Amino acid sequence: MRNATTIIKQPESSDEGRKFEFDYSFWSHDAFKNDDQGVSRPDGDGSNYADQDHVYKCLGIQVLDNAW
Repeated sequence: MRNATTIIKQPESSDEGRKFEFDYSFWSHDAFKNDDQGVSRPDGDGSNYADQDHVYKCLGIQVLDNAW
């Protein structure tokens, strides 16, 4: 995933794969650790893991503002 682009490809394949464009694209597969309360958080500064706080800041605030 790169910004709003998601690329899907076969791991063993040399082709570039298929690109999909979205308003937002969030990574939630690895590069995370669980804190003391069991909540998944990004594992270090280089992690691209999107936790719930990140998703809420990108989408949730706008959705709630528009709902009211």
